[in-house]
Amino acid sequence: MRRKNAEEKVGIYLSLDGKDTVVEYSDSFAKKIMSVLDKDGNLLYWAGNIAIHMLNISFIEWLNAQGLNLPYHRAIKNIQTVDERGNPVTTTGWKFETFIFDAIPLANKTCCMEAVREEEFSPIKNKDGENSQEIVRRDMNNFYRKWLQEAGFMVPQDINIEISPLFAIDKDELKEKLKGKSLSFEKDIYLGENFTV
Repeated sequence: MRRKNAEEKVGIYLSLDGKDTVVEYSDSFAKKIMSVLDKDGNLLYWAGNIAIHMLNISFIEWLNAQGLNLPYHRAIKNIQTVDERGNPVTTTGWKFETFIFDAIPLANKTCCMEAVREEEFSPIKNKDGENSQEIVRRDMNNFYRKWLQEAGFMVPQDINIEISPLFAIDKDELKEKLKGKSLSFEKDIYLGENFTV
């Protein structure tokens, strides 16, 4: 997926020393390359990693046989806790994480596919504002509203919509299942595995 801007908190997918790799956005190397522009003023390293990975089972078995020695990434986080008197305080904590994408350079064959942001990515990272639950809900409603509109339905803007992959894996399957049917959109709608029209 194309990164929105240099500050977007997603890893960067790139070729490094001839190998495909992902650089985690919080790593010091990422901070050096996040803002680099090409001659046209666009992000040179535009490919964002949204953590949708497909790995061959034999590759995973090989990784495990090697001890799955993936590097640790340090993340510094503000942590809500209490002081010795039980009063709420915020302190700084260090979190060490490993990521499966660090196995990508170990693979013999790799490929990267660009996804459409509106179809694949809307993270919850904040309580309010950008990347909040409210924004993700809006994006999900818009995504499924488009599916239903393409299937011939008019859906009000104020209706919450969710379509389980157990009901329809994509808009084509949805069209097929709802062909010739009518739906009422007077309240929020969830099309789940056991939904019948």
